[in-house]
Amino acid sequence: MPTGRAQLFADALLFAGSMLAGLLLSFYLPKSGWGDCREYPPLSVQRFPDQAVFTASLVFAKGDLRDSGFGAGSLMHVRQRFWGLPWWAPDFVIVRGFFRAEKGEYLFDVRRTQGLLTHFLPVFDTYPCCHTQPIDRAVADLRSLRDGPPRSGVRIIGTVYTDMFVTSEPSRNVEVVVTGPKGSISTTTDQYGIYDLAGLPEGHYSVVVNHENLGYFRHKAEADVKSGQVWGVTLIAPPLQTPER
Repeated sequence: MPTGRAQLFADALLFAGSMLAGLLLSFYLPKSGWGDCREYPPLSVQRFPDQAVFTASLVFAKGDLRDSGFGAGSLMHVRQRFWGLPWWAPDFVIVRGFFRAEKGEYLFDVRRTQGLLTHFLPVFDTYPCCHTQPIDRAVADLRSLRDGPPRSGVRIIGTVYTDMFVTSEPSRNVEVVVTGPKGSISTTTDQYGIYDLAGLPEGHYSVVVNHENLGYFRHKAEADVKSGQVWGVTLIAPPLQTPER
C-alpha cells in the first residue's frame, strides 16, 4: 500500500478509535459539582434551548465508584413530559450525573448531552443548580410546571426545610413574611413546607422565615421580580423546640 494511502488509513482509524473512546468515556466521567444553589428560583419556564424537563422512575443505576448510591449513568422510565424531550425520544432514557439514585420517581431538569455522537441519542446530563430531585422534594416545582407562568402579576412560591440536607423534613406551619412594593404579607407553610402567593405586583421582594433561633440557617432572600414571573427560594428553619415540662 502506498505511503500516502497508508497514512490516510491510519489517520481514519485513529479518528474512529478516538470517537469510540469518547463515546464510552462520556458515560463514566464525573460531572461538575453543584455549588451553592439555594437561591435558584422554582422551575416554571424553559431557560436553555437544549433543556429537558420530565418525571421518570429509576430502572437501573450504574453507581459511581466513590459512592454507589449516586448514579453516573442511570436508565430511567419517563412518566410525564413537560418540555425538551425530542419527538423521537423513547420512554426510556439515560441520565448522567450525580443524584440520589434510589428506587422511586424523580423530577429531572437536565440538558441534552453535548457529545458529538451522544447528542443524537436519548442521553441527558444534569448540570449545576438544576432541579433534579426526588419527586417528594419537587412539590413546589411541579406546581409551577403544571400551572405554568402567571398570565399577570407575580407568583412567589418556595419550600422551607428543617435543615440543609437531602434527608431533612419540610417545615410545616412556619410563618413566612413576603415584603414587596405594597408592604408585607404573612403566610404559613403547608403540609409540604411550601409557601405560595400569587397575583402580586411586580417589583422588589424579600421573603423571610419568622422563626425563633434561626442562627446560621438560610432564612431569607430577596430579588427583583417582573410581571409574569415565578420566584421563590428554598429556605431553612430548624424544628421548633418543644418546651420541657
